[in-house]
Amino acid sequence: MWKKLKFVTSNSDKVREASCILESPLDQVSGLDIDEIQASDVRKVVAHKAQQAFDKLKCPVLVEDSGLSFTAWNGLPGALIKWFEISVGCQGL
Repeated sequence: MWKKLKFVTSNSDKVREASCILESPLDQVSGLDIDEIQASDVRKVVAHKAQQAFDKLKCPVLVEDSGLSFTAWNGLPGALIKWFEISVGCQGL
């Protein structure tokens, strides 16, 4: 049995915030070699990231990602925020 959930992130502020919300300490794991798929569906990106982390660590993991969805753009950019900002830019919005 695992004593602490592993939060796979390089951002210690995220770990601190999640620990507070969950009212439970989390072990931070950073530097794990995980490929991030390029997909607009945030759920697919997170599921892929979580599966890779679990496969490498062999224990329950917590991962995080974010997305942005504009109705006028049919849900874009989703998880592809950086690509969208570079491609469309503020003027394009």
